[in-house]
Amino acid sequence: MIYTEIMETQQSVTPQQTDPVQPTEPSHHKPLKLILIIIGILLGSAILVFEYQSINQPNNVETWPTPVPQESISPTPEVSYLLNSWTYMNDSIGFSMQIPERYELIKETEDMVSFGFSPNPNDKPIPYLTITTTDLTEYDELVNCQDDSAKSPCLTSPYQGQEGSVEFVDLGGKNAASFYLHYGADSDFHTVQTTEDPRIELEMNVAGGGLDQTFDQILSTFRFLDEEIGQCTYEGKTYQYEERFPAGDGCNTCFCDKYGSEYGISCTEIACNIAQ
Repeated sequence: MIYTEIMETQQSVTPQQTDPVQPTEPSHHKPLKLILIIIGILLGSAILVFEYQSINQPNNVETWPTPVPQESISPTPEVSYLLNSWTYMNDSIGFSMQIPERYELIKETEDMVSFGFSPNPNDKPIPYLTITTTDLTEYDELVNCQDDSAKSPCLTSPYQGQEGSVEFVDLGGKNAASFYLHYGADSDFHTVQTTEDPRIELEMNVAGGGLDQTFDQILSTFRFLDEEIGQCTYEGKTYQYEERFPAGDGCNTCFCDKYGSEYGISCTEIACNIAQ
């Protein structure tokens, strides 16, 4: 009994346990914590907007294709004449030039010659290119077609990037004027006329795809016959300057070319199909 009472007495005097007191957060920390939360929300929103735009915005970054190795090819020598052409020489007027293969001689007099071709096999050829030494165009008296007082023919807007209505060029070593004339619907002509002796005029109807480029190629082959004309020798035969002839392999074409003051042979380098 005594032992029991002592235990009860001890239990009665045992102090009652209480929860520990939590430290109180200083009041000045609360605004800083709020600011950090706001900053975190703003950063998160910005990241979400950026990701959304990246997904929905088209990719404008320019990409370059991976270079593909190319087989080394020997350069073809430059030629000063029209491929698939024939040489025309006029002793009366005194010039020579290369004429496209499809063009044929339509008319020839002492002071005029014209060439053309037929768009359809059964039709007569239409004149496209005329060379004359008479009735030369007085281009100084013509006005631009955009002028209100313009009458046919008038100086039209130049083709091939020519600067101005009249441009001065070289024609067979002579000074010449290059200009374009408009005569009406589908009647645009490119005219080149020497401004010194010998006086001559070449006029080409260029109202069609590629005709002006063809005319430029013809002009590049134009020569006056008073120039010294050289010769070339190939496989024992003699050829005149700019004359074309078959190569020895039977499938390429050669011609007598001029390198500075020297004359020599140039040939195309087309792979020949050799029958097995």
